[in-house]
Amino acid sequence: FANATYNTCPGGTTGYSDYTNLAPANLMQGYTYNVTVQADYFGEGYAVWIDANDDGIFNDATEKVGSTNGTIAGSGAYGVLSAPFTFPITLTCGSPLGQHRMRVRCVYATSGASITACGAATWGEVEDYVVNFIAGPTIVPVATSITGPSTGICSPAGYNNVLSYNVTPGYTGLI
Repeated sequence: FANATYNTCPGGTTGYSDYTNLAPANLMQGYTYNVTVQADYFGEGYAVWIDANDDGIFNDATEKVGSTNGTIAGSGAYGVLSAPFTFPITLTCGSPLGQHRMRVRCVYATSGASITACGAATWGEVEDYVVNFIAGPTIVPVATSITGPSTGICSPAGYNNVLSYNVTPGYTGLI
């Protein structure tokens, strides 16, 4: 996330680290953000969940917001981090405003897409943070139809029809 630096995996000694005391990153509804991670010696997969309904459960089907497609390569040296790897997380437009717990999990030799929010893993780590969902920009609807003469619009000689066009409603502003 822009202007937010979190820890690297594995950073904790117990396999779990609670960083919910750090200032939350502000995330806008309906946007996609890039998460950048770095593996240690071995290749790891990464996944991210946000407990948007604040029930204390990271639902894999509805609250997993992004993951690596496979594993990212490790550095091959102990105590040395790999090259940075970036993957997207996406928030829905209906994400509830306010602060929510975010979980980042890495697991050795496991595709990020296969990682679950909880459960046993031989090697890896779970890190919890807090993020703050903020409202996106106001979107203003624009015209939905346009009608005009067809003169000069590739019509055969002698035809002067009036054409009507239906336009899918659009929006102005940031999307």
